[in-house]
Amino acid sequence: MSKVTVRVKRLPDDVEEWEHELLLDTPELIISEFTFSGLPKPSVLEGKIVTENGYRGILFEFVDDWYEIIKIWDHDGDLVGYYCNINAPPVRFDGGYEVTDLFLDLWVYPDLKTHILDEDELLEAVEAGLISSELSEKAQDVLARLLEMVNNGEFPPKILDEYD
Repeated sequence: MSKVTVRVKRLPDDVEEWEHELLLDTPELIISEFTFSGLPKPSVLEGKIVTENGYRGILFEFVDDWYEIIKIWDHDGDLVGYYCNINAPPVRFDGGYEVTDLFLDLWVYPDLKTHILDEDELLEAVEAGLISSELSEKAQDVLARLLEMVNNGEFPPKILDEYD
C-alpha cells in the first residue's frame, strides 16, 4: 500500500504533517487511513472520548469541496463518529496534499446528533485578521451545508459506507 503526506496549515503559521496509508486517489476524492498518535490527551465531547491515541481513522478529502470527513473508530473497533473539518480545497504536491484549516468544525455522532466546534476560534481569527470575512462566511456556509446534509438524511455521504 502506498503512502500519502497530509499537510494541514493552521493560520497564521502552524503546519502539521502526517503520513497516511493511501486507499484511493482520484481527481475528486483522496481517501487515506491512519491511527491517531501523538495526541497530548484524549478529546472529549459531552463526556465521551471522541479521539484518542490508538483510535483508527479514515480521512475522506473531497477535492472540490471545502471540507473533509474523518470516520473514527475506537480501540474496540466501534464507530465513534465523524469529524468534519472545514478547510480550503487541497493543493496537491508530489506525494501528498495540503489544506488550510478554516477553524470551524463539526462533529457528527453515529446517531447523527451534531456538535459544532471552534466557532470561537473562527471569530478570533477574523478579529485578528488571520482570515478574511469572506473566508469566514464561506466556512459558515459550508457548516450550514453539512448540517443540511445531516438533517436531510444525506449524511454520511454514501462513499463513507464503503470503508470500514
